[in-house]
Amino acid sequence: MLAAMLATLFPALLAAVPAGAPVQRPHVALLPLPTPRCQEADDPATGNAASREALPPPEAPPVLPAMQLQKLERELAKLSSSKPAARQAAIEQVVAYGRGALPALVAQAATTSATKQAALGACLLALADLRDWDLVERSLESEEVALRRFAARKAGELPLPHLRAQLIERLRDADAEVRLEAAVAVTALGSDAALDALAEAYLPLAAVERQQDASPEQRAHAAEAALRLRTALAGLRDEGDLSPLVKRLKSDPAEVQADPEGAAAERRAAIALLAAVGGEDAIRGLGLALDDGHNLVQRDAINALRQLVEDAPPFTGGSIFEQISEIKRLKAVLAQRR
Repeated sequence: MLAAMLATLFPALLAAVPAGAPVQRPHVALLPLPTPRCQEADDPATGNAASREALPPPEAPPVLPAMQLQKLERELAKLSSSKPAARQAAIEQVVAYGRGALPALVAQAATTSATKQAALGACLLALADLRDWDLVERSLESEEVALRRFAARKAGELPLPHLRAQLIERLRDADAEVRLEAAVAVTALGSDAALDALAEAYLPLAAVERQQDASPEQRAHAAEAALRLRTALAGLRDEGDLSPLVKRLKSDPAEVQADPEGAAAERRAAIALLAAVGGEDAIRGLGLALDDGHNLVQRDAINALRQLVEDAPPFTGGSIFEQISEIKRLKAVLAQRR
């Protein structure tokens, strides 16, 4: 189950993308999405319109001279290089042109090269600022996946709270990275409406971190995305409804029977996300995982609670008897907190 899910959600994390490799240009399709919680603040008739009006007027990027544009086009062509060092050098050269490079980058977004899509996104993220909020707003509805990925992430970073409702719609995007960036952005904007989407997005990232044969580039990508995800979650401490994550601590019996390790991975992901949120609600939820029947799930719950409750290092006991003893100890500690 987990392997199939990884291949579907984040194929780029499981195998390096060859330079110039064609990828299917996704239509801006929407997948089914459970009814999110706490959408009161996402109603454009309430705070969203006011937050949009409070933004400074958008400012068009400066127009580059013809000679600079020609040089820029040569650098843009290098963004699909098969050599990571050459791609990075090209990204730095493009970024050096400043915001004047934004129109050319947007024009290149129709590329079907997965390598170039990622490089274009890196350039757009580095160059766009609050003066370009209108570009972010438009790009969130673009047919080009590179622009939707950029916009979903930038909306949370600037931040642009008036786009929260559109970001929630992007939780159903056909592209997994758009869903990830939208989930992180919605959470960073203070809403708990994306917790289910965050949990789904975190699974492949955690899997890459545990993969023995993952490349350094894959590990770096997964680690950076997971860090942003966990950082966004910390803003919900003692604020959001964590029940979607707590529910994920209990797997469907049919899933456990069909793929016990895949089901355990889902519960371990929920533990990691609850630990990232922290606070009393997360601690109460993590206490339930101490009774999990899977050794690694129990161990993750132990370590999360040691960190949150006692600021203690990870549990080092090697035997199952030591683990059972630690579980009993932690249950006693939790009982005293009630």
